[in-house]
Amino acid sequence: MYYAHQNENTNNIDVTAYVRLLQASPDAPPLDVYVNDIKLLPNLKFKDFTEYHSAEPGYYNLKVYPTTEDSMPIIDRDISMDDSMIYTIAIKNLANDMDFQVIPDMREDLPKDKAYIRFIHLSPNLSPVDVLIDNKETIMDMGYEDVTEYIVLTPGTHSLKINQTGTNETVVSSPKTTLKAGKLYAGYIVGLDGDRPGLQILFPLEGASYL
Repeated sequence: MYYAHQNENTNNIDVTAYVRLLQASPDAPPLDVYVNDIKLLPNLKFKDFTEYHSAEPGYYNLKVYPTTEDSMPIIDRDISMDDSMIYTIAIKNLANDMDFQVIPDMREDLPKDKAYIRFIHLSPNLSPVDVLIDNKETIMDMGYEDVTEYIVLTPGTHSLKINQTGTNETVVSSPKTTLKAGKLYAGYIVGLDGDRPGLQILFPLEGASYL
């Protein structure tokens, strides 16, 4: 990535940050993302994740345009990248009200015999939900834009259900989700409740698993 302001690093310590984007706006057209007015991430479609890009800590200007139109940005915001952090920047909301949500990823050494997962609610018309793991209620009343803490699980295959809060109504599920030891996952709830594109859970590895 290209940076606007670099923090001083007089001790030669690696302060590189890493950032990826998720296109989570369900009704948006393909999008181009410009970083400091340079087109860096073209043609992002709904549910697309970019790779992680390294970034010097500092401030960046991000603009989002429809892929076929570059005269007026849909989003124009400055984003701060802190030393040694890992981020996912989600393009969220419906197309007429798009914005960024900056989500820091964990960057710690963790026990390698466990798996870790957290959930992020990015469905703009889905009411609060409960998360059930192996039919056990684990997270309650998770609202739009909420980001949960990491949950520690035994590596292997798990059943995940997303229910309307306080009910047995499952709105989306992933009955056979395999989580590997020593890896961090995020369950991004995206799409629309009762409309197209429908609800789905995306399970990308988080950057601390391999960066």
